[in-house]
Amino acid sequence: MDDPRAKTRKPLLETLEERPSRYPLLTTLSRLLEQGTAMDAETLTTVASHLGRDEDSVRALAEFLDAVVAAPAGGECLHVCHGLTCSSRGSVALHARIIPDLRAAGMAVDMVPVHCLNQCERGPTLGFADRFYLGHDEVVISDERPWRQRPFALESD
Repeated sequence: MDDPRAKTRKPLLETLEERPSRYPLLTTLSRLLEQGTAMDAETLTTVASHLGRDEDSVRALAEFLDAVVAAPAGGECLHVCHGLTCSSRGSVALHARIIPDLRAAGMAVDMVPVHCLNQCERGPTLGFADRFYLGHDEVVISDERPWRQRPFALESD
C-alpha cells in the first residue's frame, strides 16, 4: 500500500532544492507556507536535516512565521528593516521574495518598512509582536528593547 505522505514529501524536497538564497531557512519556510505544507514535526525535521540546521531554530522560525500568517488584520504589523545595514545585506530583495509567499499563505497584517529595528549587526531583520527574525544567523529572538515601543517608520516620499 502507498504511503499517503509520499505525495507531500516529494514537493517538499523539490521546494528545498529550488530556492537558493543567502537566507535559505526563511525563504524555504515561507515557500512551504505558501504551498500549504503543514509545519509538522516531520516537515521541520526534513528541513533542518536538508539545510544542516538544528531543529529548535527551524521550529522557532516556523512558529514565528505561523504567528505572522495567523494574526488578524489591524493588529500587530510585520516590521521589515530597510535601514542601511540591513539593506546592504539584501533586506529589500529578501522581503520582496517572502512577502508574496506569506500573503498567499494568508498573511493579513500590514507589512511596514522601518528605518531600524536595532539589530544592525545581525540583520536583515523582521520584527513581529515581541520577536525578531535575524537573517545573519537565521534565528528568532525575543525583543528586549524596553526603551522604545515602536520602530521608526520610513518616511514616505
